[in-house]
Amino acid sequence: MKKNLLFVFICVFISQLNAYEKLSLVERFTNASCVPCAQLNTAWYTATSQNYVSSGLISHLVYNVWWPGPGDPMYLLNQTDNTTRTNYYGCNYVPWIDINGTQISETQGAFTSAVANGNAQFAPFNIVISQGVISNNLIEIGIKIIRDPSDVTTFDNVKLRVALTERTVAYTTPPGGNGETVFYSICRKMMTNAVGTTFTIPAPGDSTMISLQYVPTAAFLQSVNMDSLRVVAFIQDDNSRMIYQSNMRDVNKNYMATISTPDEYYFGASSETATYRAYIKNIGLFPDTYNINLGFEGPAGWAQTFTTINGTFNIGETDTVTLSPGDSTEVQVNVSANSMNGFGKTIVQFISNQGSFGNAEFRYTTFGLDVLIVDDDGGESYQEYFQNELVSLNSEYGIVPSDFIPANSDSLNTFNIIIWNTGITEPAISTNEMNVIKAYLDNGGNLYLNGVDIAYQMADPTSSYYTLETLEFFTNYLHSNYILREHSALITQGISGDPITDGLGMMNIAGGTGANTINHSLGHYANQISAVGMYNSNILSFWLKPDEHPGIRAFHGTSSKIVFTTFGFETIALAERRALFAERILDWLDIPVSVEDNQSDLLPASFELMQNYPNPFNPATFIEYQISSTNFVTIKVYDLIGREVAILVNEVKQPGSYQVSFGGENLASGVYFYKMTAGDFSSVKKMNLLK
Repeated sequence: MKKNLLFVFICVFISQLNAYEKLSLVERFTNASCVPCAQLNTAWYTATSQNYVSSGLISHLVYNVWWPGPGDPMYLLNQTDNTTRTNYYGCNYVPWIDINGTQISETQGAFTSAVANGNAQFAPFNIVISQGVISNNLIEIGIKIIRDPSDVTTFDNVKLRVALTERTVAYTTPPGGNGETVFYSICRKMMTNAVGTTFTIPAPGDSTMISLQYVPTAAFLQSVNMDSLRVVAFIQDDNSRMIYQSNMRDVNKNYMATISTPDEYYFGASSETATYRAYIKNIGLFPDTYNINLGFEGPAGWAQTFTTINGTFNIGETDTVTLSPGDSTEVQVNVSANSMNGFGKTIVQFISNQGSFGNAEFRYTTFGLDVLIVDDDGGESYQEYFQNELVSLNSEYGIVPSDFIPANSDSLNTFNIIIWNTGITEPAISTNEMNVIKAYLDNGGNLYLNGVDIAYQMADPTSSYYTLETLEFFTNYLHSNYILREHSALITQGISGDPITDGLGMMNIAGGTGANTINHSLGHYANQISAVGMYNSNILSFWLKPDEHPGIRAFHGTSSKIVFTTFGFETIALAERRALFAERILDWLDIPVSVEDNQSDLLPASFELMQNYPNPFNPATFIEYQISSTNFVTIKVYDLIGREVAILVNEVKQPGSYQVSFGGENLASGVYFYKMTAGDFSSVKKMNLLK
C-alpha cells in the first residue's frame, strides 16, 4: 500500500512540474467620454488593476470604443483593431470587462474572483516574449509558444494575438467628456492586426517561434511614447473565446540588438559548400550577452557549422558572445550539401540574456532538382504561394531570386520545370532574363510564367518596355497573341476538355486568401491574350466570356512546354483552387512531349508560310509559319520593285509553329511581298499596307 501511495505522489509531482502557470487576461472596453467608466475607475478599477499588473497577476489590455464620444483620440489612432475586438465580443455598452474571454459584471468582487479562478486553471501553453528591433522605423517582437509535455487538449480554431500597449497615456486636458486625463494599458496597435495569427500547434513538449513586425506610422509616433510600450500576447480559441494563456512584458530600449546579412541565397552544385555571413550588433545602451545557435530545415545528411570569435560550432551547440553598446560580431555559417541535391534553409539566431532576439535565414538551392521557383516579384513573398503547393505534393524543389539566374543560365536545364513568378514588377522580364528563358526552352525546359502586365509590356507598342525583341519573344516563345491590357473580369473559368483546367470551375483572381495582385483600383488588370499556333491552346476564359482568355499552354520545339497566365498565381483567391491549378500545371508540364497523346501529330509535317493577318493592314500585321525540321530560316519583306525593306527572321529555328510581326509605320501605302526561305523550301506571299 505504501508503494502505491508513493507512486501516486511521484506521478502527481511530475505532472505539477510540467504544468505552466496561467496568467489571466483582462480586456477592458471604455471611452474617454464615458462617465460611468470614470466612476468605475475612481471607485476601484484603476487601483485594483494597476496593483494586479505590478504584482504580475494579470495581463491587461484596454480598448477604446467609438461611443458615447466619437472623437476619442485613443480610439481614432487604432480604429481597426479597437473596432474588431469590440465586435468580436459583441460589446454594446461601456464599461465592459472580459476576463479570459468571458464577460463579467463591473464589480470588484467579480473581478478578483475571475482572476483567481483563471490563474488556477491548467494552461496548455507557456508564452515567452522577446524583443528585436525597437525603433521609430521598426518594432519587432518575438513570441515563443511552448506546449506542456503532458497536454492532451484538442484544439480547434486557435489564434495568437499580440498587442502593443502604452503603459500610461496622459493628457494635459481631458480628451473626452468624462474628465479623465490619465489612462492605462491602452491598446495602440495589434500585430499584425486584431484578427490574429494562425500557427501550427506544437506537439507536447515542443515549441514554435513566431516573429512579428510593425512599421510605425507617423500618427503612431506622434501619439505614442515609445519608452512606455508594453507587449501583451495571448492565445485564444475563436469558437469559445477561451484564453488558454497570456503574457505581458515591458519593452526595454536599453537592451536591443540587430542581425543583418549580405548573403541570403546560394545557388550551386551539391558538391559545393555555401558560406554565409551574419552580423549581430548591440544597439542598446548597456552591454549584453548573446546566445547564438543554428536551426535547419532541409535534407537529412546536409552539414552545418557556424564560426564566431570563440571558434567553430556544430548545429545543436550554442556559443555566447558579449558586446558593448555599438559593437558588432560576425557569425560565419557554412552549409555543405554533401553531394545530395535539395533545398535547405539554415537559420542563425540569437537570444540575449536581457531578452532581445533576432535571426537571419540562408537558403541553399542545388542544381538538378525537379522544380525551380524563380522569385522575381520585387521583394515580396509571392513565391510562397506556389511553394506551399509543392510542399503539399512532396515535390523536389528549390527557390532562387531572379538575380541569380543570368550567371547560372548554363545550369537551368538541370531543372525539369521552372515556375517563374513576376508579381507586379516592371519590367516583369528583363532582356537578360528573356534570353535565359529562350535558351532554357530551346534546350528542352518546361516553364510556367505568371504575373501582371507581362503581355502588355512585351506586346503592346504603347508600353515603354515594348521592343521588337520583346514582341518576338512573346509570339515565338510564349506563343501568344496580345489583345487587351485592362480586362474588367475578376473571375476566370476552366475550359472543358483541357488537360489543365477541365473541371476547375470558377476561379476568382481577387479577394479571398490570395495576394490581390489583380487590383483594378491600383491599375492591375489581367491582360487578354490568345494562344498562337494550331497545336497550342487557351486554358482559361474570363467568366461569361468564353472567347476571351487570360492563359494559354503551348508546345515549343520538339520537347518543351509553356504555361502562361496574365495574372500571378498568388492572386488566386481560394486555397483549394490554387492547389488544384498548381497540381494540374505540374502534371501537364511533367509529361514528356515524346509521350504526349498524338504528339507526333503536333509537330508540323512540312514547311509552310501562312497568309498574313490582318490584310490589308495598318500599321502592323502578323505572319505565321511552320518549320518541320531544324533549319536556318529567313523571312524578308520586299517592295513592288524588289527592294528589301525588312528582315523579320534570320536564324536557326527548331521544329514548330511560329509567328512574327511586321510594322509598316515608316513605309508608304502599297503592295509588299514577304519571302520565307528554309533549306530547299521557299515561299512568297503578298500583303497590302493601306494607310
